[in-house]
Amino acid sequence: AEEISAEDWYAANIEKWYEEIEECTFKTFFVAMTPEEGNVILQANKNYVNKNEPSASEQEALDEMEAKLDAELSKFSSGGFVKLSCRSPKDATALAPEMIARYRAAMIEHKANGDKIDDNLKVIELFTSHIQILRSETAKDALKWFIRSGRVAQDIEMGLEQKDSFPVQFIIREWFDIPAWAEFRGFVYN
Repeated sequence: AEEISAEDWYAANIEKWYEEIEECTFKTFFVAMTPEEGNVILQANKNYVNKNEPSASEQEALDEMEAKLDAELSKFSSGGFVKLSCRSPKDATALAPEMIARYRAAMIEHKANGDKIDDNLKVIELFTSHIQILRSETAKDALKWFIRSGRVAQDIEMGLEQKDSFPVQFIIREWFDIPAWAEFRGFVYN
C-alpha cells in the first residue's frame, strides 16, 4: 500500500472544509492545540500504556488543557464529541470497560423488554455502545479517551514532525444521538 503524505493527510482536516457545510452540520468549536500540549498528551498516553501516573507537572498541564476545553464544551447542554482535526479517539473505546458495561446494560434491558435478541441487534448495540461512550460532558471525559488512543498519539506525533506548523487542533462538536442505521459517510475524490 502506498503511504500517504502528511500534506495529503492534513488536507482532509475538518478545518479545511467545515465552513463549506457549516450551516447544515453540527455546531463545532475549534480549540488550538500547542505542540507542548501535544507532547503532554503523548506522555500521558505513554504513562497510560505503561501503567504509570503522570508527574505533577504533567498533571498540571492536563488540568490546564481541561480548563481550556471545558470553556467550549460547556456551551453544549447535550455534551460534545471531542476529536482531533483529523481523527477521533474511537479506538480507545473498542474494549473499554465503560463500553462493555454499557453494552451489557443495553442487552439486559432488551431481554427485560422481551425483545428478540439476534446477531443484528447485538451488532447494533455494540456499535451504539462504542460510539455513545465518546459523548463527553467534561473535558476530563474527553481527555481520558485521548490519553488511551493510539490513533490520537499517531496523529499528534505526525503533527509534531511538521516543520512549518502544528496542524492538529481539538475539535468539539455538539453531541446528537444518531441511530446506527442513520450514520452515513461520504468521500469526495477529485
